Amino acid sequence: MSRNWLGHLAPPWASRRRQETKIRRVRHHRKGSLERLEDRLAPATLTLSGALVTYTAGDGVANNLTLSRNATQYIFNDTSETITTAIPGSAGSGTNTVTIPVVGVTELSVSVLDQDDRVDASGVSAPVNILGGAGDDTISVPGSGGNDTFSLALSGGGTNLVATVNGVTTTYANIGGSSVEQIAVEAGPGNDSLTVDSSNGLLAVPNGIAYDGGTGFDGLTLQQTGGPTLTSDTYIVGPAAGVGTSTLVGSGSTQTITFQNLEPMLDTAPAATLTVFGTNAANAINYTQGSVASNGLVSVDNQEPIEFSNKDNLVINAGPGDDVINLNNPNRPTGSTPGGLKTITVNGGDPTASDELIVNGLAGQLDNLRYLPSAVGAGTVINDNAPQPNVNFTTVERLRLVVQQADGDGVRVDGTTGNDAIEFFHGLTSDSGAFVGTMDQNNATGVGPFTMTPMSFTGAS
Repeated sequence: MSRNWLGHLAPPWASRRRQETKIRRVRHHRKGSLERLEDRLAPATLTLSGALVTYTAGDGVANNLTLSRNATQYIFNDTSETITTAIPGSAGSGTNTVTIPVVGVTELSVSVLDQDDRVDASGVSAPVNILGGAGDDTISVPGSGGNDTFSLALSGGGTNLVATVNGVTTTYANIGGSSVEQIAVEAGPGNDSLTVDSSNGLLAVPNGIAYDGGTGFDGLTLQQTGGPTLTSDTYIVGPAAGVGTSTLVGSGSTQTITFQNLEPMLDTAPAATLTVFGTNAANAINYTQGSVASNGLVSVDNQEPIEFSNKDNLVINAGPGDDVINLNNPNRPTGSTPGGLKTITVNGGDPTASDELIVNGLAGQLDNLRYLPSAVGAGTVINDNAPQPNVNFTTVERLRLVVQQADGDGVRVDGTTGNDAIEFFHGLTSDSGAFVGTMDQNNATGVGPFTMTPMSFTGAS
């Protein structure tokens, strides 16, 4: 007999049993899918326990929650899911916007669970405790659409985030243990300013502070009026105008601010060293006086400059490109310790054939600029008479010293402890000239022989 004939002779109940088994399996599978779908679509809830209101988001939802209040109500609005509540006096349960009475509520807790969530509680007077859970969770601090003043700081105990917008303060409790990854300040239109105060500690959230100044003239100020001096302070510009990153490090914490649509930046937080990075292009980098004599200012091309004080050392990393670094500040900025800014270090970077450093003396004072070559592309310039920071440099191919003949200024080159061959060439004017040389020909220093970075000068008496 053939297989088809045997199948045709199979009893009818066997076929029905197979079909019923298949139907039961399908039903079981569909029931499981429905249960999982119902779990995923469970709405957010608002509950009241004593004086604590708790918002719990549903699973699998990227929440976009705004908390606000008026004279009599707290308002919860989540554009991503509906909210249910049985709190007495509430309204809007089952919709995206729910209100509850403010009477008797002294604390708010928000649990946004497992996705990339955003929470804005600007203007809420009661402390807000955010439990972020999995995903990248963000505290949103938006502007009003006009001219806004923002400030961010830690509270006196160093545990709570204090966010103030136009004089109205919101406290986010236990920011370090909240699993919040980022603080986003979204200024929008208008002339806005953000001040980040590290007096009670750095705001060290994993993805940092994101500041978008929006349209208008928007500023950023870093300040600190107490606490230990920071270990380091870094400013990276670019790649476009108004874009950059600021990083402060101290006491085992790191605070990072990324910004866009920024105009001026002022950094007065005390730090041992401020490091400014150029871009990969051929940069024109200038160090000059800031808005007051006690501040310095570093600009890179048309990027936003950084004005600063309370730093003992300034490092300029020019990076790749044919860079020109011009140091011309007639005053010495305030340092993090007495005596003002102590040193300026310029690292020209690659390529090693095209970076120029210009060191200017002080007009109206007697300058004596002394150049000490130390290795290929490296050396130090010291003003022996006027109060200027010592200038150290590496990977610089041309050095130019600018002084004032009317002040009786002078320049000179110091040799190494080895055998040096230095040549002098007169310039086109009586106050100009150039030095070249092969230094330490017997390798007394351990780095010779080396060709010194050529030095030219103008304004010598």
